[in-house]
Amino acid sequence: MGLQLSKVELLDYDSSWHFKFLDEKEMLISLFGKDIVEIEHVGSTAISTIKSKPIIDIVVGLKKLENGEQYIHSLKSLGYSYKGHMGKSKRYFFSKGSEFEMTHHLHLVQYEDDNWNNQILFKEYILSNPDIARIYNDLKISLQVKYPNDREKYTEGKSSFIVETIREAKLSCKFNK
Repeated sequence: MGLQLSKVELLDYDSSWHFKFLDEKEMLISLFGKDIVEIEHVGSTAISTIKSKPIIDIVVGLKKLENGEQYIHSLKSLGYSYKGHMGKSKRYFFSKGSEFEMTHHLHLVQYEDDNWNNQILFKEYILSNPDIARIYNDLKISLQVKYPNDREKYTEGKSSFIVETIREAKLSCKFNK
């Protein structure tokens, strides 16, 4: 598990990713205590039907986002580096590992705000729609071939698909609250 910062390498689903998430979740629950509402495994490593970069994405839903700043130092002691908002307001973003072997991405967000809801909605929609999952998987593979050493371009190449899928999921009766 882990990937160099600029590289794009997609692997078949590995069931150990779920257990690595659970291990990390336990540490995070101990750290955040009463400030968290929920912790979820998101991103492609949470979806068994698609290829993924070997990096575990975790979203932590906080009761109050402003409490997130107080955890920057504590998360550093667990191996996380604070990366700022990374283009999304109302989020604290962290990575774990070195630039040569990034293993985790951690998103601290306000529980049930758009940053939380969109990540959960995207994952659940992909999980429940095999055709959409195949299309997403094919897109990821084509972007990996095109940008094997440019993670930023790879990520940009997925963004319109992700936005459109979230829009479709929100329109779906099954996912409306």
